[in-house]
Amino acid sequence: MSDSKDETKAIKAKELIQIFKDIKESKSDSRFCFILGAGVSVTSGIPSGSTLAKKWFSELKDNLKEELDKWVEENQIDTKKLEEFYPLIYQKRYENFPKSGFDFLENIMQDEKVEPNIGYAIFAQLLAKTHHNIVITTNFDFLLEDSIFLYTKTHPLTIGHESITEYIKSYAKRPTILKIHRDLFLEPKNNQKDIERLSKEWRKSLTPIITEFPMVVLGYAGNDGSLMNFLKSVKNRKPIYWCIRGSADKLNQKTKELLNKDDRIVIIDGFDEFMVELLALVYRDEFEPLKFEKPEESNFVKDAIKRVEKYSQKYDELTKKENSDEFKEIVHNLTYWWEYQEKIEEAKTDEEKEKIYLEGIKKLPTSSELICNYGLFLYRNKKDYDSAEKHYLIALKFEPENSYYNNCYANFLSDIREDYDSAEKHYLIALKFEPEDSYYNNCYANFLSDIREDYDSAEKHYLIALKFEPENSYYNNCYTRFLDKLNPKD
Repeated sequence: MSDSKDETKAIKAKELIQIFKDIKESKSDSRFCFILGAGVSVTSGIPSGSTLAKKWFSELKDNLKEELDKWVEENQIDTKKLEEFYPLIYQKRYENFPKSGFDFLENIMQDEKVEPNIGYAIFAQLLAKTHHNIVITTNFDFLLEDSIFLYTKTHPLTIGHESITEYIKSYAKRPTILKIHRDLFLEPKNNQKDIERLSKEWRKSLTPIITEFPMVVLGYAGNDGSLMNFLKSVKNRKPIYWCIRGSADKLNQKTKELLNKDDRIVIIDGFDEFMVELLALVYRDEFEPLKFEKPEESNFVKDAIKRVEKYSQKYDELTKKENSDEFKEIVHNLTYWWEYQEKIEEAKTDEEKEKIYLEGIKKLPTSSELICNYGLFLYRNKKDYDSAEKHYLIALKFEPENSYYNNCYANFLSDIREDYDSAEKHYLIALKFEPEDSYYNNCYANFLSDIREDYDSAEKHYLIALKFEPENSYYNNCYTRFLDKLNPKD
């Protein structure tokens, strides 16, 4: 590096670690946010962007031969620096069937061999136990979330789609993970067109963060246009501490153009090595140690044993009740209710179904399951709306917090009674007790879109439904219909 005052100074890893130590010892409110790239996940079993770019380029070479040379020339691709053209290569490799690209990435990220390495274990504790707790990442795997829960029992806030960036808080108390290329299950952005520019939602939400907190970059090469162009566009951003393995000479041209004299290039041996050194020199007393002469003395192992012992004890308690009259009565009633429901499903006509419903409710007058299902039958099949509502209300009287009953009644109130305020009340009760249920989120999203015309909130719930059941055709169709409604074709 040159000694010019305008050039970015290179420092050692220990010099950055000293800053963390100074902040801790002075009890300062200064805090870093982190920018994470694919490089931090390599030792955890996920291939680097460079490795994948080379793999895909090799496959293109086998398939396209001479045609590939023309494509390389047209796109000015430097075959010695394929990692810098990762998005273009990915897009070319899977242009004929994009879903194959998503499937490939999903498979490598959910491979059973992929497991958070020691760097993640320490980093998780840093995020959960200090106020350095915001991560901006181009990654869409789950290594960081898994690490935080595994090593700290904390649940992070993960923002995996631009439509829910309104929930980002700069001074959030819990770890906050901002996936600017989306979550793995929310159609992650990976090709050239998608990552050329950061969405307006992300730009709006990230600007207060990078103008408030200095950034530590780890495992990020700066090869995508979206984040790099955004960082370059914000004139009053805080300094960047760009960590790189080995030598500052390895920085690409985009990074060199981004960094200025207030920034620092930090020479590290690797993500895991940097985190181990940070633990040893700054947080040895605060973080859970990860090295034991006797592994069974680790709190991680002790907690796992406690859980197994607790489950074993509960199992013994429950199985001892098998011969009690109370247990037999419970099993009998559960079986009896299902027997009626199975007969109803097998019945050929509505008359047969209704007869079995009435027999079952007479025999089991407190079976809220049969009563609610009968209400649904009266609503859909018999169009007897007054009787349907009567049975919904009886079921809810027995179990007022049951999400299924509340959602059924909400649909009825919206579609038949057009009592939208009451309907929304019951949709929200259903979601209160089962906030991650795809069906309840999708029903509420339809209501918000079609009745309230609250499109931002509707999209949020459509995306929650798809997050947990991304391949469900009904939820995908509902969301597609919603998008068509927002952007009608000429």
